[in-house]
Amino acid sequence: MNHIVHVEGRDDIGCVIIGDGPDYDRLRAMSEDLKLTEHIEFTGYMSGAPLLQTLSACDIGVIPDPPNVCNDKLSMNKVFEYMALGMPFVQFDLEQAKIDAGDAAHIVPDSTPECLAQGMMDLLADPERRAQMTAYATDRAKREFHWDIEKHSMLDAYRTLLKPKEQSKVSGSASISEST
Repeated sequence: MNHIVHVEGRDDIGCVIIGDGPDYDRLRAMSEDLKLTEHIEFTGYMSGAPLLQTLSACDIGVIPDPPNVCNDKLSMNKVFEYMALGMPFVQFDLEQAKIDAGDAAHIVPDSTPECLAQGMMDLLADPERRAQMTAYATDRAKREFHWDIEKHSMLDAYRTLLKPKEQSKVSGSASISEST
């Protein structure tokens, strides 16, 4: 937001930060230090209808998680939440998230705040692309990212992990049901 507001001179773009994670106080203080309080709203923790209402009022989502060994191997929950809501989003080039998001994400080429900001401005300036991304995200989320499909993969993983290696070493047993 610092780049968008103070470098690009844009005062028509706002940001909502949802959550109360470990960096909440630091981000609020940074927002004040950078004179961005008019452009950033901090909601704190949200869930249920208030969360959906707030997200639905946004034009795009942003996943600011930087590339690192961990982030490159998994997708943040935001990927799936944004897709379920049909929300196009901007993110860094994270291998697994790129696979999961497909065409629902605008991937920025460099892992810098400035590049992320430019990606946000580019996506906001292209309503046709956002509409295509929304359609893709909604369709893919309905086809691939719901419990009726995902439960089979999860149950298979549990079966593999809980498979007895040697009967003599097993002191208990576990049962996994498809109706879970």
